[in-house]
Amino acid sequence: MADQNFNPLGTGEGESPIVPSQGSEKLDVTMRTSASDIKSMQDSGGQVPRPYVPPPSVPTYSPSGLSGIGGQPFQPPQLDQYPPASMPGNEPKKLESMSQEFPPAIPGEKKSNKKLFITILVALVVVGAGALGYFFIYPKFFKTTTPVPAIQTPEVPAVPEVPTVPEVPPAPITEALETIPAHVSLFKSPADLMVEIKLPTSNLTGLQNSVPFETAEVAVLKEIKLANADGNLLSLSGLMKFLMPDVFNQDLLKSFEPDFTMFVYSDSKGAWPGYVLSLGKDAVLADVQAKATAIEGVGLNNVFLSDPGQASTWKNGASNRYLSYSQSGAGINYGWVGNNLVIATSYSGFQEAAKRLK
Repeated sequence: MADQNFNPLGTGEGESPIVPSQGSEKLDVTMRTSASDIKSMQDSGGQVPRPYVPPPSVPTYSPSGLSGIGGQPFQPPQLDQYPPASMPGNEPKKLESMSQEFPPAIPGEKKSNKKLFITILVALVVVGAGALGYFFIYPKFFKTTTPVPAIQTPEVPAVPEVPTVPEVPPAPITEALETIPAHVSLFKSPADLMVEIKLPTSNLTGLQNSVPFETAEVAVLKEIKLANADGNLLSLSGLMKFLMPDVFNQDLLKSFEPDFTMFVYSDSKGAWPGYVLSLGKDAVLADVQAKATAIEGVGLNNVFLSDPGQASTWKNGASNRYLSYSQSGAGINYGWVGNNLVIATSYSGFQEAAKRLK
């Protein structure tokens, strides 16, 4: 019985495997050899196989010159057979070899790169158009004003104002020795006019502003009653405090009565004030006359209502001493009429007052 596990083997030459027929117990196997194959080729009309002999590749040298393969004389290559590579059509064949080394791009790759480039280009155009519209076109047509926050200036604390100290006017003369309850004129012949003047301030400015400096075509003598701001009549000591303080000190003031007579003589040259002082009851005339000469040693411009100009020197008059000034009609005159001392700013005024005292 044939073996059930027999596996036919192939020849490996495209021949069908030998399969034992059914019921056959013995295979006829023919072995092939190299000799049997050569004989089989001769029987079929083929030639005996021979080994391959390559032709000589190295040229041989002979006395007549170099010989190439097969005994042909060697010819060096000519220049005209190899035209310059710079001529058209004679470019090196290197590109062809490179094309063989690098195969052509995959079909569809070039189209894919082009689509990518177009996509990037479109994206750049869109971004640029958006930026142009946002920064230039939109602000031009839809400009909105952004409110700028106000700068907060720090509040500087206000400097407290220094209260202005009100100017305190000179205290009105209200002392008993500086005011008198009533006035009695020393003129025996009354003056042409009696005028009462209330001084706004008991000082020289108040006196000069209250008594006007004016002229008169016909000379006139006016008696003046001076009162302070309270309406109290001014005493001699109250007057001399600002009129002639360097002459009438407290010692000399005690030699005269507190009541005095003031007058203003007006003529064509101006207004000239004067004063009449009555000797005190206990005073000695000779002593007081000696003390009164102090008038000549001080400045007397305050006695005038206006600037009298440049003073000259003291001189003796008929019954007086006088000092002339450069302004016409101005001059200090003082003298005694009985127990009364007369001081005037013009000679005509001195004479008129002296006449009314007799």
